[in-house]
Amino acid sequence: MAEEYADRTVRFQDGKIIDDSHPHEERPKPDSFSLKKTSMNFLTALGLSFNNIRTKKGRTILTGFASSIGIIGIALILALSTGFQDQIDEFQSDMLAEFPIIVTQSTSEVDRDAIRSEAQISQENLFPDVQVVFPHDPAANRAVHRNIITDEFVDFVSSIDPTYVSSIGFTRIVNMNLLRNVGGNIIPISFSGGGSGGNGMGPDIGISSYPTMLDMSRGTFLERNYDLLAGEQPQNPTELVLVVDSQNRIDFNTLNALGFSTENLNAINFDDIIGTEFQLIGNDDYFIETEFGTFMPNRDFATMYNSPNNITLTIVGIVRQQPDVSLAMLSPGIAYSDDLSTMIINMAMDSRIVAAGREADFNIMTLEPITEEARETMLSFLGGNAEPMMMMIYPQGFSEKEVVINLLDEFNAGRADEDMIFYTDLADMVVGMVGGIIDGITLVLIAFAATSLVVSFIMIAIITYISVLERTKEIGILRGCIFSRVNGNNLHK
Repeated sequence: MAEEYADRTVRFQDGKIIDDSHPHEERPKPDSFSLKKTSMNFLTALGLSFNNIRTKKGRTILTGFASSIGIIGIALILALSTGFQDQIDEFQSDMLAEFPIIVTQSTSEVDRDAIRSEAQISQENLFPDVQVVFPHDPAANRAVHRNIITDEFVDFVSSIDPTYVSSIGFTRIVNMNLLRNVGGNIIPISFSGGGSGGNGMGPDIGISSYPTMLDMSRGTFLERNYDLLAGEQPQNPTELVLVVDSQNRIDFNTLNALGFSTENLNAINFDDIIGTEFQLIGNDDYFIETEFGTFMPNRDFATMYNSPNNITLTIVGIVRQQPDVSLAMLSPGIAYSDDLSTMIINMAMDSRIVAAGREADFNIMTLEPITEEARETMLSFLGGNAEPMMMMIYPQGFSEKEVVINLLDEFNAGRADEDMIFYTDLADMVVGMVGGIIDGITLVLIAFAATSLVVSFIMIAIITYISVLERTKEIGILRGCIFSRVNGNNLHK
């Protein structure tokens, strides 16, 4: 049958070829072999991938979870950081916008490079083993600058567009010479704190001046930030308001100084406070010149109280900070307009005691020697100096604050150092401190997330390695099965 049907017949005997009808002959062959780049069709590869995922559900879920741990951690950290930053931005807009830009007569400049260098040297010289003491000047790296708050600067700030500045507050140390009739008894009232001085003739009460609004169309400072509990809002400089805290409380010393009885700390009705009057006494009536050229307070309270030169001040309302206002600018006690301070200064400028104070080189109250700085302070106390001790500029919002700061920098541009106005940005100081804390927290959280990411990568590597080992075993088993099947078929044949 082989000779009839086969094209080539090879005969074997004892494992050796004894005959070949068509023996092989070596011939030159063209070198046409070349490697071909093979690739799997994308749809085929995608189908195989989904089939592998379907058949290996547990391993797929575990691998996906392991790989997602680090990614989820990073996403959570970024979400927390973003949310935290949004809260800080809202905090800045809602609360820090209420922080004023403060201009004081005396301010300090800090040499940060010198302080940093000094701190490094101090760290190197901690706990020295020597028997000597080193003198140290903590103010060596600070330069005190005196701001001269001129009418030009006040007019400049007052001319800023109300879109950027809502109000301007002034603090002055001018004294208020006040008397009150309590049941026929004339008593002196002494204001202290918040921009006024005491006259030393009675107990002190808390007092503060509220800012002047640049745009009155949106209401006064009191109307925008304080609820009116009783009475009415002040309409002119001679009208005062009584400020209570969130629990309607006032220091009993303040109430005593105002002439109200606080025995057993009993509550006082609003009606008993509204309408309370004080007589503002001019310097010429309040101070008496002695034969030595000094001045002393007048003790004839009744005569001073009935002087035609007096100005009557009246408590017309009781106010309390609104619940949604985050920052209380007025302390509990008496609050008044800065226009009242201006009125007092205008009254006192031409008084005898102020004129004597300008000319004398000694304290006109005690005859003691006096420095120039102390003399200026005394004149301000007596109403002989219109320069504010402090200005507080209230921006409309946090973004508007940057515009105001740029305008203040423009005012200083080209001026000599002694004519420049230095300011303090409280909001920027707070944000700087908070920003450092946020950066530290963010770095810690990122470190935790990075650790989670590394752990997840290690888990993925382990799972992949195990998968490769198992696949290698599967390939070996499959090859063995195929070989056995082939041999079995041959044996069967």
